[in-house]
Amino acid sequence: IHEVLVVGALQCNCSILGDEETREAIVIDPGDEVERILAILKRHNLTAKYIINTHAHFDHVGNCRELKEATGAEIWLHKADLPIYESAPRQAELFAMYGVKPIRMANWGKDWAIVEALKVAQGEYVRFLDSDDWLAAGANDAQLRLARDEGADVVVAGYQDCDEVSNTLHTLDWVDCDDFIAQQLGEGWSSHYSAFLFRREFIADIPHRQDFAFIDDRMFMIEVALGKPRLAVYRKPAFVHRRHRRGRLQDSGGIVKTVATWQQLTAYRKALAMLAAAGELSPRRKRAPLRFVWSLMRELAKTHPAEAAAVYDWIHELDPTFAAPIRRSLALAYRTLGFRRTERLVNLRARLLGRP
Repeated sequence: IHEVLVVGALQCNCSILGDEETREAIVIDPGDEVERILAILKRHNLTAKYIINTHAHFDHVGNCRELKEATGAEIWLHKADLPIYESAPRQAELFAMYGVKPIRMANWGKDWAIVEALKVAQGEYVRFLDSDDWLAAGANDAQLRLARDEGADVVVAGYQDCDEVSNTLHTLDWVDCDDFIAQQLGEGWSSHYSAFLFRREFIADIPHRQDFAFIDDRMFMIEVALGKPRLAVYRKPAFVHRRHRRGRLQDSGGIVKTVATWQQLTAYRKALAMLAAAGELSPRRKRAPLRFVWSLMRELAKTHPAEAAAVYDWIHELDPTFAAPIRRSLALAYRTLGFRRTERLVNLRARLLGRP
């Protein structure tokens, strides 16, 4: 038995899974409308054994206690989400207090959703946060105070990476850099844009572009950097990025990975062209993305060697002295055999060894 119902103002998907023999059930994400959930359990003559929460946002856990009281079911939740679970009532209060508006639209992707959301946004500052992730306690208020105190266009910060597969939590601090553009192009660690707070007026003309759908946040950050924002730095982690077995867009494979690779290369070409047109493409900024572009080129060469060869030439146009992060033997092969012939040999060897 499997039923899914959409509950609450934020349209959370609540699932009910029942065993036809034991008549026991689990309820996943009972965020609201506990009466409807109980009615389905009663209709199928099911007894709720466990209540499982995928994460602890209030729209997913809102009716957990009510359902537990009505059925006696145990509540299961990842331990990293416990502080968020305990703050669920406060989350709900803030939702109502600050006039949060749920937006429903046909599934045209994140880019269009953000465009529509910004049309109705009224706050001085905005943040972009995926539903898989959560804010660090107190970060939002602290970053907002910092933004106002320093008149910042962007408040940058580090974040924490929560890997549910390995059950680890790593803190990735913000790293200072004297060239924000070079940093966002790839010169050094640039954090994650969900850790940042943006002045709404500053990003009003910087959309999440559908042309770069798989890496829209990367293109967005490059364009933000090109706008030369006034920065403030929050020295604590601002949010928690969650990795889980269900996969995320950045972990794609197959043709999706190929398209994403091409979009990233196109984004860097466009960004450097914009800098060149403005007379701001310094040697440092030319070099900033090259190691990352090199890895993208190697990935592209597996399926599209001609396009990868053009990227190879572009890299060396930007920096004729570029030292590729590869074995000396492979670097020698590129110089003596040429890019295309070397890549054909590399791919042939990979296939013979059964490597992807």
